[in-house]
Amino acid sequence: MFGHKFEPRYDKVESGGKWPFTEGSLESQIAATHTGDAEANLIHATREHNSTYVHDVCVRCGETIRRMEE
Repeated sequence: MFGHKFEPRYDKVESGGKWPFTEGSLESQIAATHTGDAEANLIHATREHNSTYVHDVCVRCGETIRRMEE
């Protein structure tokens, strides 16, 4: 009645972050004196976020199709 409604699906991969400053640097000392999630936010900002196309799936019936890669 309504037809297909395909939406793309991706595999998402996130690398583990790293501390972006050398020990003893001014930025490192400033970040260490702040309370809260400053360290976690800095490490999260250095993570690489990659996504790879998997297929399209119809959200109405579940049928999957694979688009031609360009």
